[in-house]
Amino acid sequence: MIYTDGIHMVATTEKELHRFASRMGIGRHWYEGIGKRHPHYDLPSKRVAMVVNQPEVEVVHSRVIVVRAKCMVMVPRTSKARSSPTP
Repeated sequence: MIYTDGIHMVATTEKELHRFASRMGIGRHWYEGIGKRHPHYDLPSKRVAMVVNQPEVEVVHSRVIVVRAKCMVMVPRTSKARSSPTP
């Protein structure tokens, strides 16, 4: 799920966020995430209408964006080594 307040954009996972941004033609230079507590994309004004009309996008209040961004940071990343069964 992608969330936006019309200014910022977050997702359930960072991978999903980058994939969606790429699909919408939003470059990585709009990403505010490296070393940030609230990773997100700034949403270019020329892309707002296109983004909010996508079925996987929910338009929410800006406070929800902050909460969702924090949750995205807390989702642990799993490695292939960790997910492999032990002999």
